[in-house]
Amino acid sequence: MKPRSPKRVNNSLTSAVAWKLKQLRVAKGFSQEYVKENTGVNIQRSESSTTTVSLITLDILCKFYGTSLKEFFNELDIE
Repeated sequence: MKPRSPKRVNNSLTSAVAWKLKQLRVAKGFSQEYVKENTGVNIQRSESSTTTVSLITLDILCKFYGTSLKEFFNELDIE
């Protein structure tokens, strides 16, 4: 059996994305439940950095918050 590759993780990027998602949600005055009801995306784990967000999910959330992926990443402070 082929050995598994080590999981690729960038904690700094995951934390920055989580922070930005929460910032966008709070700026809109939305609760996590409201976002889930309107997008089908449960953002609780994403906002707490316990899971990474797929690009598809990030695109759904950006559209819901009225921003683009380009704006999202331009405004992200990544080391």
